Amino acid sequence: MDVFGSFGLILAFVCALYAFGGGIAAIITRHPLLIKSARQSGMATCGLIFVSSLSLVYLLGRSRPAADATREEVGRWLLEGLDISVGHRRCSCDPSTQNDAGGTPAP
Repeated sequence: MDVFGSFGLILAFVCALYAFGGGIAAIITRHPLLIKSARQSGMATCGLIFVSSLSLVYLLGRSRPAADATREEVGRWLLEGLDISVGHRRCSCDPSTQNDAGGTPAP
C-alpha cells in the first residue's frame, strides 16, 4: 500500500508539471484542446493527491499499535530519567562563598 501512495504522488507531480506547462502553452497558443487537456490534468492531479492521502492515512492507522508501543517505551525512558551531565557547574549554596559579580573580591 505504501508503494501505491508513493506512485500516486509521483504521478501527481508529473500531472502537475504537465498542467503547468500545458497551461502556459495554452495561454500562448489559445488552442482549445490544449486548454481542455491542461484543465483535466489539473483535476487529475487533485484526484491523485486525494487518493495518495487516503493511502497514507490508512497506513498511519495501521501502524498505530507500533507507535503506541514506541511512545510507551520513550515515556518509561523519560520517567526513569537519565543522569546526563551537560556541563553544569556545581557550586556551594552558601552565598558568602560566591563572588557577587565583581562587587567584592572572593576570599
